[in-house]
Amino acid sequence: MLNGTLTPLVLGGLFDGVLGAGGSQERPQGLGLHQYGDIITLGLCPPAPNCVSTAEDLNDDSHFVPPWTYNPQEGRGIRNPATQEQAMEELVDVIQNTDCDGYETNIVTKLSDYLYVEYKSPRLGLVDDVEFFFAPDPSGSSSLARVDYRTSGRVDAPKSAETQRKRIKTLRLALQKKGWKSVGF
Repeated sequence: MLNGTLTPLVLGGLFDGVLGAGGSQERPQGLGLHQYGDIITLGLCPPAPNCVSTAEDLNDDSHFVPPWTYNPQEGRGIRNPATQEQAMEELVDVIQNTDCDGYETNIVTKLSDYLYVEYKSPRLGLVDDVEFFFAPDPSGSSSLARVDYRTSGRVDAPKSAETQRKRIKTLRLALQKKGWKSVGF
């Protein structure tokens, strides 16, 4: 009986700590676009495993994910390529209408080439920051049509890394129905 009484108190205390950390956390530093020499890209992931990004090194399996293209050459890129504006609207539509495990979405910033979205978990209220960047083609043409992204949990909670990857996969699958594809995969 004593063990049954203590368990909810201990678990409640743990959840209070997580909620307190998640609920009171402000937006992290380093969101947005960064310039590294001649390259403009999203920020890199912190060392914690709860972040994945296209800006990471290809050899970093714990953080790297491949970018997307909205005009794949073996798809609509040849027949009927989308403009960047159309692709942004498709991305916004997918974000607003795709269920990612019940997370509440809040579009914080929408520019012509950048989108910042907060995802709030349904049970604990933890917030994840997700950014998308329509990367310019260095050659000046629109053939690249690449979208980079970064998703990171504000709290390194259990299964946060899994949650980030699952969300990206869910969005990618919804975007594939609109003609998008992962680059190189």
